[in-house]
Amino acid sequence: MSRTFNHSIFHHNGDSVFKGKYLSLNVIVMLFTLTFAFCDVYARAQGISLSENNATIEKILHDIEKQSGYGFFYKKQDVQSVKPISIHVEKYTLVQVLDELFGSLPLAYEIQGKIIAIKRKEISSIPAQQTAQELITINGVVHASSGALAGVSVLVKGTNKGTSTDGTGNFSIKVLPNSSLVFKSLGYLEKVIQLGTESATLDILMEPGMDNLEEVVVVGYGTVKKRDITGAVSTVKEEDIKSMPIVALDRALQGRIAGVQVTTNSARPGGSTSVRIRGTGSINASNDPLYVIDGFPTGDLNSINPADIESIEILKDASATAIYGSRGSNGVVLVTTKRGTKGQSNMNLEAYYGIQSLRHKIPLLNAREYAEFINEARINGGGQAYFDGSSADRPLPSQLGEGTDWQDVVFQNAPIQNYQLNFNGGDSKTQYSLSGGYYGQQGIIVDSEFKRYAMRANVDREVKSWLKVGISMQGAHTNSNNSRTETEGGASGGVTNAALNFAPVFPIYDANGVYYRDVSSLNPDYSL
Repeated sequence: MSRTFNHSIFHHNGDSVFKGKYLSLNVIVMLFTLTFAFCDVYARAQGISLSENNATIEKILHDIEKQSGYGFFYKKQDVQSVKPISIHVEKYTLVQVLDELFGSLPLAYEIQGKIIAIKRKEISSIPAQQTAQELITINGVVHASSGALAGVSVLVKGTNKGTSTDGTGNFSIKVLPNSSLVFKSLGYLEKVIQLGTESATLDILMEPGMDNLEEVVVVGYGTVKKRDITGAVSTVKEEDIKSMPIVALDRALQGRIAGVQVTTNSARPGGSTSVRIRGTGSINASNDPLYVIDGFPTGDLNSINPADIESIEILKDASATAIYGSRGSNGVVLVTTKRGTKGQSNMNLEAYYGIQSLRHKIPLLNAREYAEFINEARINGGGQAYFDGSSADRPLPSQLGEGTDWQDVVFQNAPIQNYQLNFNGGDSKTQYSLSGGYYGQQGIIVDSEFKRYAMRANVDREVKSWLKVGISMQGAHTNSNNSRTETEGGASGGVTNAALNFAPVFPIYDANGVYYRDVSSLNPDYSL
């Protein structure tokens, strides 16, 4: 019985390669992969030739990729921390090249299928002979103005290796050259010391870090000094919010508050997140926290310009959320926006612009390879070859070229930009803060975007010594256009899934200049 196929098949010499950067695909992809054991054996045994002088590790890895077909997975900072090296090999196997490259470096590799994972060598995993040659010994004493400090953590930055000071504040540790030591102790500021290439003796002076207890924290009933707080309250400051471009304030909480789970539901432009402060307490009702901005509850987080935020406080326990009643049962996120200050008037302009792009395309068969595969599959199933040259829609495989790569049709390089203008100032009686901003983000999928136009005005006036009035106004307009990317099963479950499944032998447009639609038996899911 003849069988038909509606899936584009991945080329057996290509696999998805991840190089330690986050992958900005907003999709769930169903992969249908052909694996041949002899291909892997051949790739590892084929000859690799390199001739590089003072080249970066990244360039050498790129050359190995092109010759071997293997991909590398690594943290960029691990590779960039290694100085340029020289390597000269002629027709070496893949394993021989990797042993030659990483033998004298503080990096190790592991081959998993077609991916080669690279990570820093653990000190304990370095051979004894190499350890004696490369490790340096760092001795030292840690003290404060009051005397020696015992129990100070001494960690090698970027690793889990470390030690602690003894009763007299002394420590000793063996590390790789050019490492950094991090000194931590409760009640003192963290200190980072960059080491050189030689053994050394350090004298570390720790500075008290108790000033943060004087910070004022916003709670449900007003403000209070951090040292006087008895409930569970956490704070995200303005500098943390500005450390990376974000579309909404919930993104600023991600990875910054202990016990608060922030999960990105969708990476589409303006996509939402799931915030859980006190876990999941209900199956049917909402588990989202209550968001309060300058005292007013809100639900549309995309309407708030993150550049207007001065601080975010998270109220976790029952005593801190009692003022909000049942609405605060899942925790409360208090947002304080910027207000005017006494003194000279200021004007601040902030802007950034960037480009988002697809990190890696899935390697698929081109039109000729696809036609050959379909013919072979039909013949193996007892049928006749589909692409037999009998009509214009069924040419011979040799008459086909690359065809249509539907990923190139669907994906694009997408700009992201943000502009913010703020005026603030005031005198002893009146303070003001006026701001306007524009945020625009194109999606890497064509025709997906998010735009926001926002304005905010905060004005405070001291009428009497015992009376202060103020006004907070905000206006925002958002516009979003999202492509359907969710996968619901079948070949038509989302734009990305369709781009991977639609046959490369089909053109983008038909003879009439409209989008092509297949009505043949080759793709029955798309037929009329």
